Amino acid sequence: MNYIIGVGGLQEIPRSVLRKTNIKLMSKISLRDENGKLWPASIISIKKEYRHFLGGGWNDFRRSYNIQEGDRCDFEFVVDKANAAQELLVRVRSKCSFGWVDCK
Repeated sequence: MNYIIGVGGLQEIPRSVLRKTNIKLMSKISLRDENGKLWPASIISIKKEYRHFLGGGWNDFRRSYNIQEGDRCDFEFVVDKANAAQELLVRVRSKCSFGWVDCK
């Protein structure tokens, strides 16, 4: 999923993605960057509203890559046989003068 980064310390995971893929989220997940580095993170769930957010660990990842409001990230869930998310691969994109391009 490609997502534009919002303001604040939490990043919402679109419920449409979770419903379409039937991915199960645990309270802990690992963020993996393009170089394979792992960042521990937590999932905050508001079950009554079926809303889920990347919480603890996301801000450290975000600061490390200088991700700003409006930047884009590609997210890819890595799931086990039970379709539970163990990792979230994060590919950071950013704004450039020629549109949205990979920044490496």
